[in-house]
Amino acid sequence: LRAPAYFEAIQKAAAGLKTAEIEAATGVTFDQMKKAVRTWCSAPKGIILFGEGITRARNGHSAVLNLADFALLTGKLGKEGCGLAPLTEENNEQGAYEMGARPDSLPGRRNLADAAMREELGRFWKEEIPSEPGATLMEQLDLVREGRIKALYIVGENPVGTLPASSGAVEAVESAEFVVCQDLFLTETGRRSDVVLPAASFAEQSGHFTNSEGRVQKVRKAFDPIPDARPDWEIFSLIADHMGVYLDYGGEDEITSEIAKVIPHWRSMATPEARREAVDRYLAAGPAASLGRRYAVGPAVSSGKDGFTLVIGPTLFHSGKMSIEAAGLRKLADEGWLRMSPVDATRIGVKDGDEVKVRSGQSHAVVRVKLDGRYAPGFVFFPDSFISPGLKDFFPVERDADTGAPYFKTGPVEIEKWTS
Repeated sequence: LRAPAYFEAIQKAAAGLKTAEIEAATGVTFDQMKKAVRTWCSAPKGIILFGEGITRARNGHSAVLNLADFALLTGKLGKEGCGLAPLTEENNEQGAYEMGARPDSLPGRRNLADAAMREELGRFWKEEIPSEPGATLMEQLDLVREGRIKALYIVGENPVGTLPASSGAVEAVESAEFVVCQDLFLTETGRRSDVVLPAASFAEQSGHFTNSEGRVQKVRKAFDPIPDARPDWEIFSLIADHMGVYLDYGGEDEITSEIAKVIPHWRSMATPEARREAVDRYLAAGPAASLGRRYAVGPAVSSGKDGFTLVIGPTLFHSGKMSIEAAGLRKLADEGWLRMSPVDATRIGVKDGDEVKVRSGQSHAVVRVKLDGRYAPGFVFFPDSFISPGLKDFFPVERDADTGAPYFKTGPVEIEKWTS
């Protein structure tokens, strides 16, 4: 075994779990679990797909680490054709991470706390790299409201439109002394900004994306940007020049060349060697320190009086707020209806197209129901792309203890038939 202490820690943490508690919390019998594990272990290759149902739920980071432990213990983490495959909502999330777009990391997944790595990167850019990590999204909003951050430069994000009222995003944007919004459309955030910079879409610029597998994919522009719009890199360069920091890029190819120099293994992050290195990094990071907390049976997701749990998330045709600006996609899906199991609909006496009142605490909204047998009884789903009727504002924002990521897309609600 490469990490005997890690395996011993897993055994110790799991020893305190009781079968009955696990069954009560999950609604799955232990026999069903054993059958699933045997099927997984007997398969020559296996991939665990997971999406926002885990990553954007309470304790999502811990849940992902538990999946990594399971794949590692069963010999399917780092093995060819095996592993974890997060289905992220936003395109190029993996690429953004590899470019260092995190407050605690450097390009190439390098650790910000590593002085040698900071020095190496500083020599290349001829700048000293700060050793202190930056602030997470929620921390930034706190600092703006406290007056410790005076200005915001928001690129390709719409915190006012996408975060719930309890996040304080509106108050933060409105209290900042100066706000720049760089985006494709005039969003809710843009309307509250001092300056709006029109950016080019993915179809109007060339570059690269990195998919969830770690493979770098080249993108070529289909047509020139509309008048006044510029690619993001060009806007950054122009602003930097005015600030006395010259980024003399002549085009996307020069940026690509710099990425390849800063991250030599950039195009080979999906190789077997890279996967094995990722496993080694995970083991070296000391996951055993959090095992006692992660391997504890927490309370099941609570439901409202009528036994409903509301889940808010993306749909097949819409993601975020931008997709509802596309006329073609609006023809395919142009309504924010509450998806509900036919079993639940019968229980509360509603049929397809009826209106129901959804209530959580002091908040309530009236919304139409669409019956959908794909949803389990007790769970209802609402697409987050549609602002009205504002179900995203029902739940308070929670922050992940490890990452600071905001959680607000799942919670208990009460539902009853609405008669006007």
